[in-house]
Amino acid sequence: MHYPERICRSFAHAAATYDQVAFLQRQSLQRLLPLIPVAGFNESLCLDVGGGTGELGALLQTHCRTKHCPEPLLLDWAAPMLQVARQKGNTLLLQADMHHLPLQTASIGLLISNFAVQWCTDPGRIVQEMVRVMRPGGWLALAMPVAGSLQELSSAWQAAGLQDPVNRLPAAEEWLDAIEVPELKTEALQQGSLCVRRSQAKEALSMLSISGASAQTQPRKGLLGRSAYAGALKFWNELSESDGFLLQYQVLWLCLQKR
Repeated sequence: MHYPERICRSFAHAAATYDQVAFLQRQSLQRLLPLIPVAGFNESLCLDVGGGTGELGALLQTHCRTKHCPEPLLLDWAAPMLQVARQKGNTLLLQADMHHLPLQTASIGLLISNFAVQWCTDPGRIVQEMVRVMRPGGWLALAMPVAGSLQELSSAWQAAGLQDPVNRLPAAEEWLDAIEVPELKTEALQQGSLCVRRSQAKEALSMLSISGASAQTQPRKGLLGRSAYAGALKFWNELSESDGFLLQYQVLWLCLQKR
């Protein structure tokens, strides 16, 4: 099974419980929305790429308040995610791969993607496809974890001699290079971190699995020995510098306008 298919399967399995652990994703979206100019929320068609269970619609209504705010078209590859979104009242749903957006060129006024594009292996290709569907003057708002995320967890597993449980994420520089195209003008750029701690390692690892971050580019090799696993948890707790287990993401937030 190829990497994108593993990612899709991971989210499909997690759909029913995803909202229970998507704390960081909601925090990221709440930080992304204020970067979009008021004019961006008045566009006739908003596309939410990798929208999952449809959190964006409700947050847009709260953020825009009295401003006109159309219901976003929610695009996701995992059908179970879209089923949950429908149950929450979302009506504009599209099952598709973000690498091949089934939309007309220059048809989108506002494109938002939060904690989704990091699963692609070619940032330049994703940006190119997003630029294609955006109309001139339209807005592109992106938030994605980047390389350096979940470093405590990765270091602990490596110290115990185990395969890194975290999938590779593109570096911030790869995304900054990808947006350096003539069609785009950067209006806002922020970098920072988001983190959550859990007292139980099992709960933290469950959050990691449900969020898709443990879907590997290559299948795992070998068995996870009990003593090695215990050692990894010990290292992880020590690196977290507090009681409990830290999941910390390095995040890049971008808002761009198509010329």
